[in-house]
Amino acid sequence: MRVEVSGLEVLQRADRALRQAIDDALGRGALEIADEARRTAPVAFSLLQQSIRPLRADWNHWQVVAGVNYARQVEQGRRPGGPLPDPRSIEAWMKTKRITPHAQGMPIKTAAFLIARHIRDFGSPAQPFLAPALESKRSRVEALVLGALRKVGG
Repeated sequence: MRVEVSGLEVLQRADRALRQAIDDALGRGALEIADEARRTAPVAFSLLQQSIRPLRADWNHWQVVAGVNYARQVEQGRRPGGPLPDPRSIEAWMKTKRITPHAQGMPIKTAAFLIARHIRDFGSPAQPFLAPALESKRSRVEALVLGALRKVGG
């Protein structure tokens, strides 16, 4: 008995084309989500905005990441307690925003330490930028993937 399989090469090409089209659509969607997150992220130094980018994790798995260590605290807020935030970062933020201590003669380092202690003791509110960007672009990403499927499928 002999079995002959034909058309396997055509199926493999179609599979590659489909995978590539889906990956391209997801990559485009991740880029649009990253653009939206950058547009809506809170700005102190713009480091947070500049660190937001799409990242390809696998052929059909894209992520949008914020590459600064404080991004999660901005997105989700900070509960009271835990370690003291870095007063040097707060001092740099104060200088950028031209914030001066209310108490006359108080060094900016002291004010930064007091702000850090306040954040440690009372927390800080969430300022979401990634989750809202994903939600606002969800239907667009779905449309990109469906368009890719239609394009490959004919």
